[in-house]
Amino acid sequence: MTKNACCRCVLSFCRAIPVIFIILLTFWSYYAYVVVFCIQYAYTLIENVLFLIFYHILFVLFLWSFLKAIITRPIKPPAEFFLSAEDWVQINAITEEVDRNRYLEALILERKLPIETTNDSGMVRLCPSCSLIKPDRCHHCSTCDTCLLKMDHHCPWIDNCVGFHNYKYFVIFLFWGFLYCLYIVCTTIVYFIDFWETLQTVPPTRYNFLFLFFTAIMFGFAQSILLFYHIYLISKNRTTLGVVYTSVNGCYFLKITVHFYSVQFVNTGQAYDLIF
Repeated sequence: MTKNACCRCVLSFCRAIPVIFIILLTFWSYYAYVVVFCIQYAYTLIENVLFLIFYHILFVLFLWSFLKAIITRPIKPPAEFFLSAEDWVQINAITEEVDRNRYLEALILERKLPIETTNDSGMVRLCPSCSLIKPDRCHHCSTCDTCLLKMDHHCPWIDNCVGFHNYKYFVIFLFWGFLYCLYIVCTTIVYFIDFWETLQTVPPTRYNFLFLFFTAIMFGFAQSILLFYHIYLISKNRTTLGVVYTSVNGCYFLKITVHFYSVQFVNTGQAYDLIF
């Protein structure tokens, strides 16, 4: 195995640590809620049954959306945006930046590429690493080493970029994660107070319940901030990178359809279901 291959393996393992942490934390929360809280602590059988039914619904939906956000891989830009070796020879032969931009604009017109945005200098956006003319909202991720359509950001918690390919699942992951934590807090707060008052007489295993309550508050608060921020971005038809790189010239028009979960881009006519 070469040195570069070893480095890639180490980097891949390091990138997987946050994902492994979330998975382990999720299954620990399952043990703490189902075994420690519902089986060992909750007072009545009816409470146990009701708590467990709704908990398992939220648990499955949260875990499903989390896994979908991880395994849905990035979609490459369409083939017509890529530049051939001959195109690069022509581009590199042109010394003046203005003339090079005219050549690229001619390519865009010839291929009928739907591009509206430019860089902060008013020039066509290129990606030398991927050898392509960047579509609108396309950005190169240095971690994934590829250009992504409508890239929002690279998320270490899912070891994946968030973009056109999985933005739906990422927002759903935040939504169900927030509800999952909120449900744990709301159903355990009364028992938490009682637990705290009898802290000296409880067995050590029940401290899992104590940690579960505080962990749910912490992660629920963090996910609520991200969720409402991305709802705001959706309502404005923006992305995180679009907010950061405000110098990119161009605009996007948004039309909200009858269903609150569906957005349609007027300039492309593309409908995108956000939740379902």
